[in-house]
Amino acid sequence: MTNEPSTLLRCLVADDEPPARDELVWVLSRIPGVEVVGAAASAAETVHLVQSTAPDAIFLDIHMPGAHGLDLCQTLRQLPHAPAVVLVTAYSQFAVAAFATEAVDYVLKPFAEERIAQAVARIRARRGTPTSTPDALGRILAALEATRQEICRSGARVPVESGGRILLLAPQEILFCRCADKRIIIHDRDGAYPAYGAVSLDRLETQLTPYGFFRAHRTFLVNLQHVRAYSPWEGGRYVLVMDDEAKTEITVSRLQAQEFKRRLQVLT
Repeated sequence: MTNEPSTLLRCLVADDEPPARDELVWVLSRIPGVEVVGAAASAAETVHLVQSTAPDAIFLDIHMPGAHGLDLCQTLRQLPHAPAVVLVTAYSQFAVAAFATEAVDYVLKPFAEERIAQAVARIRARRGTPTSTPDALGRILAALEATRQEICRSGARVPVESGGRILLLAPQEILFCRCADKRIIIHDRDGAYPAYGAVSLDRLETQLTPYGFFRAHRTFLVNLQHVRAYSPWEGGRYVLVMDDEAKTEITVSRLQAQEFKRRLQVLT
């Protein structure tokens, strides 16, 4: 009989978005020696599956119904056989906070298969081997920086309609995006333009979140780098003042107020 850990890595996936959850399950299932033992869509389901399946590792989205991913990490750490945690998210600003929860890795969406394989390799290297705090922080920040550089090299642009042409806006040029009359309108310092093609605010949120955008309201996506001021408002909401010439005011919904405060702490 041997006390060496099994070479089979049993993984759980937790993400509230079915396409993202299915993709991660598929990517993990293609890695030799990995078995996906379940997939959860909420915080409560995640805890239940961790307790019932006892996975070696969990690939966890930051935003989960019922609890923030970082809070869920703290809950999982209290379990008798706590799994290794890899946070998989579109939000880059939680990397250092993730380190405090002893997460093994921090993967930004959209991810490549190779990036998930790298996270699996880190879990395997860590199993049964204590990792020092500085080394863990260094790995998380290095992975984050590599992903940021990859995003920058991609030269992402948002196409909009302007004077019969297709104008390409860099994310940093965009102040905010809004939904109006079933169309998406993109605002920069020079004006407002209809988004080109069949695009939704949900899709723009996924694409632009790594660039510092925040879903302030169901109908507004805001570039936090262009928020000039904010103030509390009735009903637990906030009002943002943008740094454009018109000093446009945008309301942060009550449901998004807590997340706005989290994001603001990182920026300040």
